[in-house]
Amino acid sequence: MTAQLAEKEQEPVTFEIPRMPTLPVPYPQIERDTRRVPISESSRIALDKVIAMVPELRSRAKEIELAKRLPQDIIDRMAEAHCWTMASPEELGLGGGEVDYPYQWRIMEELGRGSPTAGWCVLTSLAAATLSNKMTLDGARRLWKSPSTEIAGTPGTGGKALRVEGGYRLVSGNWAWATNSGHATNFMGGFQVVDHVDEELISFPPRPGLRVTKLPEIRIAYFERSDVTIGSDSWHTLGLRGTHSGTFSVTDVFVPEEMTVPMMGPNIGTTKGPVGIGGHAAVMVGAARWALEYLHVLAGSKDPVTVGGTSGSLRTRPIVQAKIAEIEIRFRAARAQFFDIIHDCWARWLDDPSSITRSDHLLSQMANVYTARICKQTVDEIFEICGTSGLFDGEDLQYIVRDMMTMQAHMSVQTKNYESYGKALTGIDTAIWGIF
Repeated sequence: MTAQLAEKEQEPVTFEIPRMPTLPVPYPQIERDTRRVPISESSRIALDKVIAMVPELRSRAKEIELAKRLPQDIIDRMAEAHCWTMASPEELGLGGGEVDYPYQWRIMEELGRGSPTAGWCVLTSLAAATLSNKMTLDGARRLWKSPSTEIAGTPGTGGKALRVEGGYRLVSGNWAWATNSGHATNFMGGFQVVDHVDEELISFPPRPGLRVTKLPEIRIAYFERSDVTIGSDSWHTLGLRGTHSGTFSVTDVFVPEEMTVPMMGPNIGTTKGPVGIGGHAAVMVGAARWALEYLHVLAGSKDPVTVGGTSGSLRTRPIVQAKIAEIEIRFRAARAQFFDIIHDCWARWLDDPSSITRSDHLLSQMANVYTARICKQTVDEIFEICGTSGLFDGEDLQYIVRDMMTMQAHMSVQTKNYESYGKALTGIDTAIWGIF
């Protein structure tokens, strides 16, 4: 009996990890008016440079898709417009703060209008840049070496590391969805600090009901390209083929302390903008605009014959005329709401950063999902109107359709997210992340 009691006393105490912190979200009131700050000269210059690239991006769609990466000359021209560094710490002088927050999304929109791949590459690199503002400035300087610094990877916990003198030894790590991996200069990946190499990794967010003896320490590491092994045959997809968003791994790599950040730590570097405003739909808005431009040209030149024998160009058909008007105004309304929220948050943040609350995160993320779904609907309906025109390799519409189908699969723009948003709107505590 005594031995049984002693054995019971030695059993480790376990507890369940909460999946995500849930908090109340005040109802986002409908304001009497929204605010907008005039575009800065540096933002206008950067945006104009990107707009000028649109025709060339379209003409090189096949090259980008076959190479599974952006051409180096395109990368360099995007760097001149601060595309890769506009969310980097201002203290580094590499373009952080040069592009006003709303125009970062406009730049991604225009890139998406020329090449959804280019827009998506910037979107994900900016997410990594935003997280890098949690680094010490010494670490940030080691990461951001030039205006062409591009980051691939994911904060997902795919690695395990032992704490050693001066940093961490990444025993192993495997990550997926590494957009930019075909041409990135650096990579990032989430990892768990373990006491021994056989310790089991805990997923982030943790599985429901998972019991542990201690809270895991989760950090994000930034690697040099030479530290990683890229899964060269891991990206065979319907669309966004040029993003090369495949897998990468590391084995027994030392990462200095200053090249890591805590998953949920505070910012150290200065990032100029209300971080947490959802914006994945910006690239999809650009792709939908490309589809609308394609339709407007085709409507005047295509003269399809129907089963009933009617003829005439698409734009002379009453049913097509009505549908085009409906598609156009619905898309413009969604786009206007999306950018209205971003501009208003930016204007209020300039006056008082603390004025941006979880209500703003909720509203912007709802608009992100809604706008994304409207963009997909826009492209779907244009594809139907155009008939066989989008079926063939090399047709602009085929690239747009395949890229749109791939973008709409991202977790951030899924309609399933409405469940969480609906909870918040009806007063139920929920998890609304203010990250990107």
